[in-house]
Amino acid sequence: MEAKTIAAGKELSWVKPVQFVIAVVFAFSYISLGLPQIFTGPVVNALLLIVAMRIGLGPAIFLGMMTPVAAFLSRVLPISLVLMLPFIMLGNAIFVSVYKTISQKMNKPLSLAVAAAAKFALLYAAVLVLVYKPLTIVIGTAPQAVSVPGFVLNMMGYMQIITALIGGSAAIAILSVLDSKKK
Repeated sequence: MEAKTIAAGKELSWVKPVQFVIAVVFAFSYISLGLPQIFTGPVVNALLLIVAMRIGLGPAIFLGMMTPVAAFLSRVLPISLVLMLPFIMLGNAIFVSVYKTISQKMNKPLSLAVAAAAKFALLYAAVLVLVYKPLTIVIGTAPQAVSVPGFVLNMMGYMQIITALIGGSAAIAILSVLDSKKK
């Protein structure tokens, strides 16, 4: 009886690392299914916010940096998006950081809207630059223009805010249920 009281009153040190490993395995497994962005994006965004709020901001940022790499390596992201990988990573980091920081001071739906808008703004600005002003890299001695195709504007534009809002709303609902069960 006493052991249950101690365990219930104090979280075990291995619980959060195990939860994080489960989140990583789930994210990578789900991404590898190759579903369209409208299905993958909300699930990944929900998972990122749940990890940020339950496990910590550092693990959420790490996961947010690894998910686009997993999507690229499993060929879910087209090769033409390789230039966007650092921006997607940064967008995920901004999303979880902004949400976690301001959700402690503001209501959760407004915090989600601000975080989703911040992620969208970064990704849309980056893709606009890369579509309309291609990078020039030198291969051998010849400069080569490297650009992002125009269809990426949709993937990194309005779809980002939609998937962030859907996933974030799901995360808020899930966290609310988990919090109510704690009480």
